Amino acid sequence: MQTKVYAPVVIPTLNRYEHFKRCLESLERCTDADKTDIYVGLDYPPSEKYVEGWKKIDAYLSKKEKNNRFRNLYVRRRDHNCGVGREGGNSRLLVNEIQNVYDRYIFSEDDNEFSPNFLSYCNWGLEYFKDDERIIAICGYNLIETPDLKNDVYIYNDAFNAWGAAFLFKRRKRLRSLHDLEKIKKIVDSYPLSIIFNEKVMLASSMLYMIKKNQIFGDTIIQAIEEDKKWCVFPKISKVRNWGHDGSGLHCGSSNQKSFVQLPIDESTTFEPHIEGELYLPEIDQAYRTKYGHHSKLGKIRAISRFLIYKTTGRIIVLRRPQWLRR
Repeated sequence: MQTKVYAPVVIPTLNRYEHFKRCLESLERCTDADKTDIYVGLDYPPSEKYVEGWKKIDAYLSKKEKNNRFRNLYVRRRDHNCGVGREGGNSRLLVNEIQNVYDRYIFSEDDNEFSPNFLSYCNWGLEYFKDDERIIAICGYNLIETPDLKNDVYIYNDAFNAWGAAFLFKRRKRLRSLHDLEKIKKIVDSYPLSIIFNEKVMLASSMLYMIKKNQIFGDTIIQAIEEDKKWCVFPKISKVRNWGHDGSGLHCGSSNQKSFVQLPIDESTTFEPHIEGELYLPEIDQAYRTKYGHHSKLGKIRAISRFLIYKTTGRIIVLRRPQWLRR
């Protein structure tokens, strides 16, 4: 498949050497790697325990800068710890750097392993949906079981997955406008106590977690802003495998590591989509609800308790990240 525009890939990293090496080399094996610019942000270690892995990545990148299959490999070494998920953070610095050079980009955390056709898929999606204002991201991971879909991709408006996702900058501004904890707080404040009897209490609990931890989770944001629905594109067969459920990352637990790394991913070298008919069907919504709509009794009790405490006292009690977010 030919395309005139190739999105650059942005990868923030710090000390997870094995994860990062696997990620970068899987991208290097992708079709169109030789046409793709890669921007790596190597953050500075915040404490001694991160130094060993950081040194390994630094040495590895020094070699890779001289010999790689990419169009260009740019490495930005931070001279102080920038952190993640905030203004001035490692990820934001990378994205801000490229936004005046490109109109699109692909973002990946450093613990992803990609299919050979991942770049082909992302570049196709960005071009195919560039005039569709509903679409905010092309996601590489298939969230649900979709064996009966006739199309090679589907769209869904109640989810987002960051395990390798492509964006147009003009849509990113709309998405970033939702990353406002004050706005999130107003949404939670607007919820009546009666939501303890429905699934919305789980969403409220997740938003309270974000407020308390001063962190933003994209999938929660998309579900929270009901008046401004956003749609994401997903592949029928995943283009990414996530290795971060080993307890080494910020956002993923370790209990599902084996199941995630054993998931099959597309082994095709290029992405040639088959599309007929609608990209959204009611069956997709049902499949998503079936997979993610069931929560443990303990999880619901925690969510209800967190919401009730907040509504009655103004305090946010956080013992752990809501389990339904740790996927």
